[in-house]
Amino acid sequence: MSLPDVTSQHALDIARLGQLSRDAKNGNYERSLRETAKQFEAIFLGKMLSTMRDAYLKSDLGRSNHLSFYESMMDKQWAQHLSERGIGLADMLVEQLTYAGSTVPAARETLAKMPSPRAAWPVRSMGMPASIPRPVEPISPLPMDAVPGAEDDGESPDAFVDRITPYARSAARKSGIPSELIVAQAILETGWGRRRIERLDGSDGHNIFGIKADPQWRGERVTVETHEYIGGRRAEVNARFRVYQSLQAAFQDYARIMGESDRYERVRAAESLDEAVQALSEAGYATDPAYADKLRALIDQGLRPRSSRS
Repeated sequence: MSLPDVTSQHALDIARLGQLSRDAKNGNYERSLRETAKQFEAIFLGKMLSTMRDAYLKSDLGRSNHLSFYESMMDKQWAQHLSERGIGLADMLVEQLTYAGSTVPAARETLAKMPSPRAAWPVRSMGMPASIPRPVEPISPLPMDAVPGAEDDGESPDAFVDRITPYARSAARKSGIPSELIVAQAILETGWGRRRIERLDGSDGHNIFGIKADPQWRGERVTVETHEYIGGRRAEVNARFRVYQSLQAAFQDYARIMGESDRYERVRAAESLDEAVQALSEAGYATDPAYADKLRALIDQGLRPRSSRS
């Protein structure tokens, strides 16, 4: 039985929250853990919003218990919607309570003994609006440098290039980015396909271009330790990345971003491959100051490892 996405429900829907405890007792530990972590994040955000509201000066003019009650309801609903986007707390909880893709016994006990949601959300049952409008955010993909991940076993660099080339050509037609540049990026981001971003269960996340999960991303995501160059110096950071269901989906998302974002307009308008490489680097696709030089080196050697060239 699939679990409901409780973050898209009303904050006062107690029955939905109670279902998490029942599912945990019935053995659906991993899925219950994810949803419970999201609910904890919503409670945290609700407390934060409530504290912020209490911090500013209020006038007694027009104040009433009814107004305070509805403000409390609104804060909880906003917290529910904000937790759907997430601030990273739920991901951290899941990572702390899981090991090698399996929920640890302590997490199972916590879920099975989860207290009544009424203790966390002490409000009376009243109607709420069907939805609360979300702020409109611009498209701002922030792809990263190559992400350390699990080593792919068995596939040679040449086989990797041959496998992704048809996808790259399709993405090139849709985005206007040269296919050679797309393949070079995939090679650089994954180390010839040997590094990959994995889900918590160890399966491939297919994020071949190292694209971050920004607030606009509505799909699955995972937190991975990677590196960025800050002020010219390499620094280890934890970042949230998009997870795709297939390699084709990854290339389609890449083509959409590169083809629609004003940020990469100069890349699309480039009159030569070298000009496109330079424009991509200057647009800030990656923080590595040597990103353009590395792409040029791959293109100059024919998108093949040096050892396989005749």
